[in-house]
Amino acid sequence: MSLDDKTARILGRYVADVRQLPNESAKTHRFSGLISELFPGSSAPTEFAAGVEKLVRIDRGDGGIKRGFIDAYHGNAVIEFENSLKATEADALRQLREYTSGVWNAESKGRKTRRPLVCVASDGVVWKTFRPTTTKRESTRLTPEDVELQELRTLTLNAESLSDFWIWLTSLLFRPARTEPSAERFRVDFGATSPAFADALDALFRAWEAVADLREAKLARETWQRYLTVTYGQLGDQESGELLRLFLKHTYLASTGSTFDLGGALARQNNVVFCARRPSKFSQASSSKSNGSRISLRTISSSG
Repeated sequence: MSLDDKTARILGRYVADVRQLPNESAKTHRFSGLISELFPGSSAPTEFAAGVEKLVRIDRGDGGIKRGFIDAYHGNAVIEFENSLKATEADALRQLREYTSGVWNAESKGRKTRRPLVCVASDGVVWKTFRPTTTKRESTRLTPEDVELQELRTLTLNAESLSDFWIWLTSLLFRPARTEPSAERFRVDFGATSPAFADALDALFRAWEAVADLREAKLARETWQRYLTVTYGQLGDQESGELLRLFLKHTYLASTGSTFDLGGALARQNNVVFCARRPSKFSQASSSKSNGSRISLRTISSSG
């Protein structure tokens, strides 16, 4: 995706400026300025400003409470700025765990499940995206130690990555009401480094645990495995966790593909997705190597 000249100039100036700034506060404010330049006349600058230095109360685990201030809390994104991630990334991750536990505790009232969040650590040039998770029950008050951060993607800004940064910004943080569909945007939204993929894979693992012993579920996996063996040959340990993960990745691919009708002929029958398609760039969500042949997959759909 190519940027228009105005957007490219704005992003180029931002990268040049932020490299020279002396501390995280200055970098937070420069990013706020970037939003105003990129989205003039919209509500994005005001909404972002409302979440800067957001107060959050953090359970310490010893019965005490401490206050923290999130550098920026926008939508479902918890953003921590550092002067240099290379020097203080560990401190940024500690703070992200604190803030996430505080946000989840504060927003738990009236919710049956915790709201999915995205954590971002940045020094203005390097942007790291994380998916926070916890194994604690929804009714449990969380401490920072209860939160784990799964790294999804690292994006380093330079002249060649400005288009990627623009797509990332307008997909994850400042999504307009309408967006131009493209392979790059689809990859950011639903590909292997997206929060949607990570959330869906977790949900599929939980769903599989509930149905794995059912006859239809077993048949679906056995059929998938036969087709995969024909295509790729020996699969190794058929009971391995990696093979189950691959099966669920293909389930995600088939279900997402059927939703958007991408990449091949799709049909639904009895809550099962039958998929015949050529491997494509989107298949990066699968760890399999493509040999260019057609693959037929039969997998349980997300609604099944």
